[in-house]
Amino acid sequence: MITKGCAATSWRENGLRTTVLNGFEAAMFRRSAEKVKGSAQAAQLLHSAFVLEECDQPKGSAVKSKKQV
Repeated sequence: MITKGCAATSWRENGLRTTVLNGFEAAMFRRSAEKVKGSAQAAQLLHSAFVLEECDQPKGSAVKSKKQV
């Protein structure tokens, strides 16, 4: 995406940020937003009392079964 944007000569007139970087940053934020949300949820779980509870299954499975109840 960046190299394609630099191929056109318009970046010299409009500036590199306007022509290429703003679009690249927006796409990057969209891609990473879901990962950030997932990391926040995982951190919340790992810092909860639920992690200390004893169970005979992986914590991820226990979380899923607990949500269904």
